[in-house]
Amino acid sequence: MKLRSYYLIAIALVLAALPAQAATYQTFVLSNEGANGLVSQLVAAGYGNLELYGALVQVETETDPSVGGIITPAVILALQNAPLSSAIFATQLKSVNLGTQALAISTDGTVQVVSIVGASYQGKSGVTTLVSNISGVGHAKFLSGGTITSFSAGGNTYNVFGIAFSGEQTFVLSNEGSNGLITQLVAGGYGNLNLTRRWS
Repeated sequence: MKLRSYYLIAIALVLAALPAQAATYQTFVLSNEGANGLVSQLVAAGYGNLELYGALVQVETETDPSVGGIITPAVILALQNAPLSSAIFATQLKSVNLGTQALAISTDGTVQVVSIVGASYQGKSGVTTLVSNISGVGHAKFLSGGTITSFSAGGNTYNVFGIAFSGEQTFVLSNEGSNGLITQLVAGGYGNLNLTRRWS
């Protein structure tokens, strides 16, 4: 009997010494890309005082049309079941210094600053865009798809199923080619006009 106990102890010690199994987690990204990033707008509108879990729930609640089909009850429940010591419960939105990067909120309770640009995935195959109004903030774009992109950290894989970013519209004047449009506009007398001038 003693020998059997020694074997069991030896097996337990070997198992404890093995590296933790890598896991895969679902992830939602709040991007701060652009001159007036969504996260900065959320902070300015008062969402910054909420911890990250609460901020994400509030965003889901305060959208019209609803983004409940993207930030689903199953995702909210998975986040809610993360350990209480997790970063999603311990970190206020306003305390994260993002610059123009993005915030990855994952179902294991982790929060990571990532270089994911929502606009680069818009219009890609399998990715759907929903423009929704966030109360107190304005329009934002919500991308969704099975796995829009993924990244690895700490041996784990994080599958991004949704990305939210500023819904501001941008119009681009390109000067590409040997006879670029901007060059032609300047030559045609438009060069003295302000870009924001309104015609009467």
